[in-house]
Amino acid sequence: MTIRSFRDLRTWQEAHKLCIKTYQVTSDFPQVERFGLISQMRRASVSVGSNIAEGMGRQSTKERIRFFIFSRGSIQELLSQLELAKDLNFLDTSHYAQLTSRYEGLAAGINIHIKRISASKT
Repeated sequence: MTIRSFRDLRTWQEAHKLCIKTYQVTSDFPQVERFGLISQMRRASVSVGSNIAEGMGRQSTKERIRFFIFSRGSIQELLSQLELAKDLNFLDTSHYAQLTSRYEGLAAGINIHIKRISASKT
């Protein structure tokens, strides 16, 4: 498969789906968290796909890798926030398990992509 844009990357597609899921799940959080945990989680989830897209727009290997690393960091941030949401009983255990499993898988996919970019030396 030829990759013509960030939309062709499976990692971006998964990041996009998970961002949508994060928005859906956080819509059930207490409204008092609107400017707290809800905002933080949504920004972190948006950042994952945004950094993948921005990385694909960069010319050098070093810059591409840097933005994929930022994306991976945002996943870790979101995983921490999901843990907090679960512990505060804002997120039920089934949603928590589903989201953390997918996010950990996405982090692994980003790691693979970083290795491929490094190997290509473009």
